[in-house]
Amino acid sequence: MSFLKRFFNKSTSDPEAGQPGASRREIAFRTPEEVEHFVAAELSELPRDWRLSQHLGSRLHWQIEKITIKPTEWPHQDFWIRVSSDLQFFIITCGNNDIGPGGIHQDLQSARVIEAACVKRHGLGKCVRHVIATCKPNEWGYS
Repeated sequence: MSFLKRFFNKSTSDPEAGQPGASRREIAFRTPEEVEHFVAAELSELPRDWRLSQHLGSRLHWQIEKITIKPTEWPHQDFWIRVSSDLQFFIITCGNNDIGPGGIHQDLQSARVIEAACVKRHGLGKCVRHVIATCKPNEWGYS
C-alpha cells in the first residue's frame, strides 16, 4: 500500500478514531520520552565513522555526524533526525548544503520521511543505515 493511502486510511488503534474528523493513525509513541529512549536504544551502535548527539534545546532532534573524514571529503557532514511534534513521523535530512546566499532552495530541505509505526517495524538503526548507504550527507560550512 502506498504511503499516501496508508496516511489517509489509518488503522483504528487511535483512541480518538471513532470521533468525527479524527485521524485513524496508528499510535507508535505516546510521549517524547518514549521516542528519546527508542532513539537512544536503536542508535547505540551506528556505522563506523558516525556519531549521534541530541540537539541542545530540542527533545526530538538529533545529529548523526561523520567523525572520520577523508582528505578529499568536505569536513562538515551529517544527517539530522527530527520527529514531528505529533510523534507520527521521523524525518531524516540528507543531501543539503549551505552553498550560496541562502533562500528558499536552502530552506526547502531534502529528506527521507517515514511513519513512526514503520520505523518501529523496520528499526531505526536499519532505516539510518539505509539512508547513510544510499543518500548523500548534508554538508555545512561552505558559506
